[in-house]
This record gives sequence, structure tokens and C-alpha cells, in this order.
Amino acid sequence: MLKKIKTVLFQPVFKRNNKIELVSLILLIGFVAAVFFHYILGAYFNLGHPYNSFLFTPADKFNDFFNSIRMWYQYLVLEPNPYTCYFPLTYGFINIFRFIKPDILSLSIFLSLFVLFFVWYAWQNLKLENKIAKIKNVFIYSFLSFPVLFAIDRANFENFVFIFMALFIFFYVKKNYFISTIFLALAIAMKLFPAVFLILFFTDKKYKEIIYTLIITILSTVVTLIFFQGSIMENILRMIQNQGLNAQMYAIGHAGLNYGHSLFGFFKVLIAFFIKKADFVYYLQLYVPFILILFTCLILYIIFVEKQFWKKVAILVFAMCFFTPYAGDYKLMHLFIPLYLFINDDSPDKYNVIYTILFALLLIPKNYLSLVGIDYIYGGVLLDPLLMLIFLALILYNGFKQQTLKVLLANSKIIFFDQVQALKTMFKLRKL
Repeated sequence: MLKKIKTVLFQPVFKRNNKIELVSLILLIGFVAAVFFHYILGAYFNLGHPYNSFLFTPADKFNDFFNSIRMWYQYLVLEPNPYTCYFPLTYGFINIFRFIKPDILSLSIFLSLFVLFFVWYAWQNLKLENKIAKIKNVFIYSFLSFPVLFAIDRANFENFVFIFMALFIFFYVKKNYFISTIFLALAIAMKLFPAVFLILFFTDKKYKEIIYTLIITILSTVVTLIFFQGSIMENILRMIQNQGLNAQMYAIGHAGLNYGHSLFGFFKVLIAFFIKKADFVYYLQLYVPFILILFTCLILYIIFVEKQFWKKVAILVFAMCFFTPYAGDYKLMHLFIPLYLFINDDSPDKYNVIYTILFALLLIPKNYLSLVGIDYIYGGVLLDPLLMLIFLALILYNGFKQQTLKVLLANSKIIFFDQVQALKTMFKLRKL
């Protein structure tokens, strides 16, 4: 039995169609299991939220969108110094949707843009000869995965960040680097964390593109700030101040912890379990340098060791998602970017089946486990960081292993040719 399992899991060649179907199957099973589990808790045990749903509080549905519009009016119109929780460009997009009335129409357009793009993106990457199978898989990937459902439920402007990031990689793969810089710059100008993807330009020696991206990011930020009340410098200082307030609420405090997947959130749960009155300011001060060192090591790995593009993107998405002190579960939708690259990469790898399973497990609901301590904690808070760490460790292990084999092969070739040359020299001397 163990030999059969090993044979199935460690297949050097795992075909593209098999990857698509395996992810689709796990997503379907994960979604159906979660729906039945929460339905039973709600309908038969009469338990309310959070037991009867894996999504956010029903009373707060779509409020990341509605609250953003209300904040824009309150803080960017009525007050001279705006409260800027997001980066300025995000408020530029919020302002566009603020002018569309009624608000439900504005929300409908916002979500329609995201859903239509996501379906198109899936359609482009899940091409199969069987059209029915293709439609089935596009539907499952687009509407039965947890991060996409959560992104729709929250209606967060992270949805636009995903669109820009997906288009950045789309044009990057096509080697249309200048257009890719535009989309990466827009993503960075909305939320800072996509800046980690500048490393891709560095690894491919596209230094001009790094400069273009930074220039477009700065220009789009400054142009947006012009429309804020108060001076540009006042708004920048207020933005920095309110980023600190956000950190106080989400990193040091526990807001959003039960719908997150950050590594620091994982540590917070463990620390709070053993230490009832933990000083999370102290632990955050330890966490930040630790993550900076770890991220530096990953950058060096991407530059000098890793050769497969999808793995580079996966490492950067992991860093973007769970290295930050706090991260909402809608950010997990960025995993679809390396997933689609992986699906369309036919390179042989004995861990391809395991990679496929890990991708799928990261995209299903996991709200089965609940811990009541510093907050009501879902299983995903603990399981998602662990899955990403396992995934990351497997990529690194495989990369270093292949690099070591290449070095050994190169050295063995040198030794072999040296030995052949020595034998030739010896025979020549004997003839003389």
C-alpha cells in the first residue's frame, strides 16, 4: 500500500490535464464538505454565525466596499486632513465608484468587473480540448474556491490588486515588459506588498523596468494626492500615521485575526495559548527582523538557485500573503497566479502531485476547527500558514537538491575528463 501511495505521489511526469482535474476535484469536495458541515450546525443545532458559515458575518456583507465609500466622503471631503487607511490610489478608485448611484449599482459594477476578469483569467489558463470539462473547471475554480468567495463577500479593493497582479504576470510571461510595469506599479500604488515582485525584474536583469515601475508608482500616487483635501505632504504624513493605527489594531491587536493567514497571526495564537497576558508589541519587534532576514534569504534563493518561473512567483506570493503581520483571507486568491503558471508548466518534477494537492488545500474552506482564546479562531488561521511553510520548504529542498546534483554532475564530468586525459597522456608516454 505504501509503495502504491509513493508511486502515485512521486510521479516525475504529471500531465497538465491531471493537474487541472485534481485541483478541481479537491476544490469541489472541499466546498461541498464545508457547506454541509455549516448547514448541519446552523439548521440542526441552531447555531448562528460563525458556526453556520465559513464566510464573514452576514450583517457586515460587502462592507469593505460600502465602508470605504463612506470613509472617503467623511475623511476626504468633510475634513482637511484625510484618514487614509489605504494607499492613495485605492482612494482614487473608491472615488470613481462613489459617484455611481445608487450604492448597490456601484457595488454590482465593482463585483462584476472582478468576477468577469477572474472567469476570463481562468478560461485563458484552463484550456482543454473537451469544452464541457473546461466550462466545469472554470466554474469550480471561479466560484467554489474559498478566497474568491471571501473576496466577493467582503468586496475588498484587494480585488483590483489581484487584477493588476494577474495582468502584470500575464504580460511578463509574454515578454511585454513595459506594459507589465504599468500593472505592477498600479498594484504597488494601491497596496505596498506587491513591490516584492520587483525581484523578478532584477533576476532577469531588467533594471530599466524597475525604474519605470517606481516612477509610475510615484506619479500615480502624487496625482491621486492632488485631489485630496490639504497639501500632499500633510496627506503623506497622515497616511503614514494611519498605517501605524492599522498595525495597532490588526498586528498588535486582534482585529481580523480569525479571518487571516499570516505567520504572525499563527504565532499570536500559539503565544496566547501559553501566555494569557502576552505583550504583542514585544513579539512584533522580534518578528519584523526575523521576517526581514528570512525574506532576504528567499531573495538570494530566487536570484541564485531557483530556475522555474512558477516557483519564483509562488515564493513571492507566499511572502506577500503570510509574511505580513496581518492578512485577510481574500489575499489567498493571489495563489491562483502561481497555480495557473504551474498548471501550464510541463517540466518534470517528482513533487508535482504534492504541489498540486498543496495548492488545492490552500484554496478550500477550513473553518472546522475553532479555538476560543484571544478571539474565535478558525482552522485556516493555523492550517494555511503551515501549508504555505510546507510548500515553501518543499520548493527550497527540491531547488537545493537539484543545484547540488548539478554541481556533483559538473564535478564528476571534470574528474572524468581529467582521468581520460591522464590515461591518454600515459599511453603516449608508453609509446615513446
